[in-house]
Amino acid sequence: MLGRVNSSMEVILLGAQLAGAVLGGILAELSGIRWALVVGSCLMVAGGV
Repeated sequence: MLGRVNSSMEVILLGAQLAGAVLGGILAELSGIRWALVVGSCLMVAGGV
């Protein structure tokens, strides 16, 4: 049972990383790399990472 929970969490986290990478790429294309880094840094600080 624990193995299923762990693998489910890994799939969810991998999907979130993929979505974040795509959104970051779109943001960088639309507004420039500097603003993408600023927004990403602010989100990391707000998320407590």
